[in-house]
Amino acid sequence: MIKKHIFYPLLFIYSVFQSWMLFPIESTLLSKALYIFSLFIFYVFLAQLHRFVFKIGIIFSLFVTFFIYPTLKVYGEPTFSYIASILYTDSAEAISYIKILPISIFIMLSALLVFTIVLLRTSYEKLNIRFITLVLFLVLIVLPTKKILQYGLRLGVIDDYFNVLPLKRTALVINQLYSVKKDHDYMIEESKKPSSWVIENPSEVSLKENFVIVIGESVRRDFLHVYGFPIENTPFINSSAPFLFDNYISIAPKTVMSLSRTLALVKEDDLKKYELNNNIVSLANTIGYETHWISNQGVVGHHNSPTTVIANRSNFTTFLRKGDGKTGQNPMDTEMLPFITDAISKKSSKPKLIIIHMQGSHPYACDRTENKYDEFILSEEISCYNKSIKNTDAFLKEIYNNLEKTEKPFSLVYFSDHGQYTDGKSMLHSQKPIKEAYEVPFIIWNKEKETENKNTENQTIKKISTRRVGTDFLHLFSQMNNIKTKNITKNYHFISDESNEDKNSKVFDTSENLVNFDTLPDNPINILLKNTKK
Repeated sequence: MIKKHIFYPLLFIYSVFQSWMLFPIESTLLSKALYIFSLFIFYVFLAQLHRFVFKIGIIFSLFVTFFIYPTLKVYGEPTFSYIASILYTDSAEAISYIKILPISIFIMLSALLVFTIVLLRTSYEKLNIRFITLVLFLVLIVLPTKKILQYGLRLGVIDDYFNVLPLKRTALVINQLYSVKKDHDYMIEESKKPSSWVIENPSEVSLKENFVIVIGESVRRDFLHVYGFPIENTPFINSSAPFLFDNYISIAPKTVMSLSRTLALVKEDDLKKYELNNNIVSLANTIGYETHWISNQGVVGHHNSPTTVIANRSNFTTFLRKGDGKTGQNPMDTEMLPFITDAISKKSSKPKLIIIHMQGSHPYACDRTENKYDEFILSEEISCYNKSIKNTDAFLKEIYNNLEKTEKPFSLVYFSDHGQYTDGKSMLHSQKPIKEAYEVPFIIWNKEKETENKNTENQTIKKISTRRVGTDFLHLFSQMNNIKTKNITKNYHFISDESNEDKNSKVFDTSENLVNFDTLPDNPINILLKNTKK
């Protein structure tokens, strides 16, 4: 047993160490000192109450740190979108996320665990100071009380009233869980509503025999050769003469926030609200498409995401990842190809809308490439990320070729839900809003009826540089099918350089706050590549 007299100095060092692991990202030096002092006083207070109470407090704080510290180091503050992603993530994705964590995080957590065990095994005597417990209690509550008297009790930011970091972090997570639950309840209520599409020109609607939408995952466009990346990783896209949008931005840097407002109708007066009942599948059903949804993203059962709710409106659904909690379940996107081929070639009395949801370049990238890559670029993970782009290009080529084999008119649309941040070693969901988390590829191929002139040698990529935003995706789908509906009020031509008259493009950050995209900082990959060559 360690000597009693070193307990309180040891406890102070422990408070410093744990506070350092839990500091809010943008803490000032004064705030950090206050957090350390508050945590030390908190632990001393628990020690004066009872040995058992102290042990419970230390163990509770340990669990909080084990959850929060990796989040802070890799993903940033535990925001609304982070908590939502946990709710909607299956076990295979969770394992991929764990693989992103650098070894240094596990070393620090192991050190904290050992330190905690040592502290719990150290005996101590209560401080022999009159009214010490009451004094410590008053010291702990003086700042929270001051804030309550100054601002009143605001439940939306309840964590602001805590200075003891394990409690502050717990309050923050509980608050975010409450927000996610409210959003989830809203989603469920919206999903129960019947669609309310009003088609104004039913006799003029023009459907494609096959309309295919491929939703990529975590692809930032500056990693594609067709968008300027120095390594040739998009040979099919480069040579297939599509419409290429080089100023399209996602509405959010996370899957759930992005796709819920891309595939469903957004309320123009409040971008936080979306009409889940009025989505791309329900619109396609209304205008006469036979709808298919083929996905390599999980179905998470009780915690269905907005995307899954939309998918379930389809006539036919195929999910490769069942979200049943089994570890190691990580099928490749190519395993969807037989289902895609069947859907394209299937005889039907109706035209078909086929939506394909990829794993694409989802972190950890080497899981998407079976730990294989061609060129080494900066790090193993970034090399795998580049390989995942090549795989996506080949995947799109297979779908395009299958569509051509039908010898029928078709449209093929590819875009990614959001991008990522890179530090030159890893590919991560961005901790802070950066432009590259929103700048994603958006590409369209259109094949009309065969003409006598089949010469394609002179065909080139058609670039569209005017800003386009994910919330207008249903507007594009309507135009491509010659639909006019009362639900969509936009009237600019999406596949053109015509302005959409949005002076400032608002996007969501990870806390679901609207920010101006044009004011966000850059994280360009080409700068990192140039720096490594010097």
